[in-house]
Amino acid sequence: MALPKVTVACHCGERLQIPYGERQRCRCGRTWDTGQIPEADYQAVLDTARRFRRNEVAFALVALGLVATLIFIGRYAPVYITIPVFILVWIRWFRPWWRLRKQARLRDLPVWNLRSEGGPDTPG
Repeated sequence: MALPKVTVACHCGERLQIPYGERQRCRCGRTWDTGQIPEADYQAVLDTARRFRRNEVAFALVALGLVATLIFIGRYAPVYITIPVFILVWIRWFRPWWRLRKQARLRDLPVWNLRSEGGPDTPG
């Protein structure tokens, strides 16, 4: 899984996506360094993203295992019913609930106020 980039909102209104631990210059001249973020805080973000990704993959594997089991035991009719029902349940109930849960957890993660280096010091 690719490491998530840090979103930096510059004073000039530009939004930058900077990899953790790197520096990037905004078009206004300010330089932003994501190395200011404590490693433990960034690791907490990574752990949360990995946990949610792992749970999503596990859910998909269980669903595929159920379908494979039904096919293997020779009960094709339930497979044709199970797949549409699974898709309906996923789209209508599970996915919205899962997204709300994920968004709530992500809101609880730390927010950092980075200091810019160079460029205009007054907010734009």
